Amino acid sequence: MVERENLEASREIWTALNAHDMDRWAKLLDEGFLWQTDTLGAPVSGREAARRTMQAYFTGFPRSPLDDRAGVRQRGVRRDAMVGDGPPPG
Repeated sequence: MVERENLEASREIWTALNAHDMDRWAKLLDEGFLWQTDTLGAPVSGREAARRTMQAYFTGFPRSPLDDRAGVRQRGVRRDAMVGDGPPPG
């Protein structure tokens, strides 16, 4: 059951991102969301900061689709379960 819920959550996230619906995407994140990557100057902490970061990305690259099968590794933790460490479903 948890695996199916995790896949559905991942699909919702990717759907919101590719629709450039940052409000919907941010609502799917936990308030304690922390995003660390070498492409950002500093960690992005919190739902609102993540929303602003992705909005800025899509402002600069408005036609940029995000492919959930691009081999990007994702790791997320829900309050009740580990979401996973590996490539996104697809």
